[in-house]
Formats: sequence, C-alpha cells, structure tokens
Amino acid sequence: MECVSTDVNGRASLVHSGRWAEADEALLGELDGASGARALELVECPRPPASTPAPAPSHVVGLARCAAARAVVLANAGHDRAAAVRHADEAFALAGEIDPDTFWHSMLVLLHAEELDRVEDECRVLARSPRHRTVVPLLLARVLALSGDLTNAHGVLSGVVERTGSSLAVAWLVEVMAELGHPDRAVALLESRGLRGAMRGAEHRAHLLAARGAAGLAAGRFRPALQDLLDAGRVLASLGVRNPSVVMWQARAALCASALRQPDLAVALAEEQYAAAQRWNSPWGRATALHALAIARTDERSMQRLQHAIELVAAGRAQGGRTRMCYDLAVLLRERQSFRDAESLLDTAMQAARSAGNVTWADRVARATEAVVSARTTAGGRLSSQEITTARLARSGLSNREIAAQLCLTTRTVEHHLSGVYQKLGISGRPDLAFALGALS
Repeated sequence: MECVSTDVNGRASLVHSGRWAEADEALLGELDGASGARALELVECPRPPASTPAPAPSHVVGLARCAAARAVVLANAGHDRAAAVRHADEAFALAGEIDPDTFWHSMLVLLHAEELDRVEDECRVLARSPRHRTVVPLLLARVLALSGDLTNAHGVLSGVVERTGSSLAVAWLVEVMAELGHPDRAVALLESRGLRGAMRGAEHRAHLLAARGAAGLAAGRFRPALQDLLDAGRVLASLGVRNPSVVMWQARAALCASALRQPDLAVALAEEQYAAAQRWNSPWGRATALHALAIARTDERSMQRLQHAIELVAAGRAQGGRTRMCYDLAVLLRERQSFRDAESLLDTAMQAARSAGNVTWADRVARATEAVVSARTTAGGRLSSQEITTARLARSGLSNREIAAQLCLTTRTVEHHLSGVYQKLGISGRPDLAFALGALS
C-alpha cells in the first residue's frame, strides 16, 4: 500500500489528483504550527468573501488553522460531530479573533453542527472587527435562514451579494428566495450573474446547483430540479463531502423523485440522508429525511415519520422545512377525518410561515385551513372513488385530456373532479398533488 505523507505538500499532491479520502487521512495526522499555516488552503470548504489581509503567519495561527482544518475534514465526512466541534472550538480559541480564515472555517463547522446560538454569539462579538467585516454578515445571514427567519436573511444576503459578489452568498440567497416563494426570481438572479446550464468552472458549484434545484422544486419544475440536485451530489462526492448538513440535497431530490413517480429513487435518497444525518447526529438532517421518506413511501408509517420529523425540528433552532412538514401531516390527518388535529397543525404551519415572512405558504395554509373547517362542518369532505382515480392519474403526470381519454370522460368532467379534490384536500393545484398523502397513496 502506498505511503501517504502527512506534510502539507504531500496532501496537496493528493488533493490535486482527486484522492480526497487519502488527503483527509493525511491531514488528520500530526501537523506543526509552521506547516499548518497553509492547511486551510487544502481542505474542501467554501471560501469566504474577500476580507482584509490575514495576520502574518505565526506558530499560533498555524496551530489554529490546523485545528480548523481537522474540524472541516470531520464535518465533510460526517463522522464524529463531537470531535469536529472540539477542533472548531480549539481553532477559534487560538486565533479566531485575529485570523478571519480560522474564524470562518471554525464557524462553518459549528453551523454544520447546528450550533446556531454559538455562531450568532461569536459573530455579534466580532461584528465591528475590521478583519471580520465581510464574513460576519454572511454567517449571520445563514443563521437567520436556518432558524427560519427568511425575510431578514434575504435582506442581509442581498447586501452581501451586492457588496462582495460572493457566489456562496448568491447560492444561499437563491435558497432563501425559493423558500419565500419566489423561485423564478431566484433563477433570474443566477442567470443575471452568468450562472446557467451545468455551471462548470463556477466557484461553489455544488452549492449553486443545489440552490437552483431548491428553486426548481419550489416552482414545480421537478425534472430539471432533480437533475441539478443529483449533479450537486456527484460534485460533493467527488470532493469527499458526504455530510448532508454541509449541503442539503438528498431530501429535496427525494421530493422531486416522488413528484416524478420514481418512488424507489426517492426512498433511496431519503434513507441515504437519514443514515448520514444519524451518523453526524443532526436532528434537522434526520427531520428533513423523514419528511421526504414519508412522501416517498406512503404507508401506515407516514404519519409517524412526519410526527417525528416535526418533533425533531421543534426541539432545535434549525427550522427549515417546518411549514411544509406541518402542512403535509395536516393533509394526511384531514383525509383521515382528524379535523381538529389537522387544524392545530395548520395553525402551527401558519405561525411558521408568518414568522419566516413566507406569504406564499401563508396563503396556501390559509386555503387548507378553510377546507378543513368546511369538511369538519359538512358531510362532503371525503373524496369520492372517481376523484381519487382522477387525482392519481393527474399526480402521475397525465394531462386533463389524457385522463379524460383513459377514463372515458369529458375534459370538463375531469376538471370538475380535480377541482373537488383541490378543495377537499385544501391544496392549490397539481404541484401539491405531487405530495398529497392519505387517499392518494
């Protein structure tokens, strides 16, 4: 077996040849403060926006960067979260206040570990530091986004993009815009910066592909969204990044696959993320995976998976996807005639949507609430067998004309049945049918 050098130059040659696993193993070996000054150049991690010149290399800065690099390697691999956090803490304690690179990398690892309060506290302390003035707003914006405060995250990220042009800030802003219900504007932002097609050669390519995939999912453009998300996964795999907390792509890809009626792929992606999130001990990663799995595998355990997902999110500060989880569980409960429980969940979903500033989702939840109240107070809330059959065909991707031909109905009758389904389930149209549970499973 070939011997792997543990010095920086040896790691550099491994990185350049694409041998990331061996390179990571090399970096986890012993590095001294002098050689460690270059360690952060060799780990796979998003680069911060341009900042003021770093301090002159020193033994302490070298040790700090070594610790930060070890933390990044562990976070990318998704193994030993406690050790990754410990190395990030060590790095920050050594030189985080004087070295922006050490600060950036150690805070990113803490973000991946869902230590959002800690990142926010450290950023507030260093907010006025000239050396940290470009990285602090970007980190704070990510904390806001992960916490569900999408409106404020949008404002901060817009400012960072305008001031720095950072492609990472662009990717994070696109994700926020998609979550806020503006996927077309999100894609337009990418294209305005020349980020089209495969985006080969773009800095932070995996983040950009995953962000465009999130926008496609939000817009109901499932096929191109799935392709973007799978491409992002391939890029990350080639770089040795296996932790879904670094870039969340599997759960979204699973939702796209479910919408495209590819349940085997959807289940595989959701289970892959769940296993990785379990290894990393990420409640948010597990929650989003469980949500995607409940959609992909609609069986008697769907309700249990969704309930567990909501509990995991509620217990932490990372709130991404909470509105959608509550909404989907409410649809399932409504179809099972559990109207009071459905109303309670929709109330939680409305609070989450309003807290995030998400008008699109607030409107959707309001329509669903009206449908649940109507179903509770009338006898006409259950789907008929003809409505179920029509909805299943529509969910499979058939047009109204194709459904009419297959069922020997008129197009107007098909439209009537689908309108009844939308009203009774409290959903807004075909995109929501892709995720409808209960009677459509």
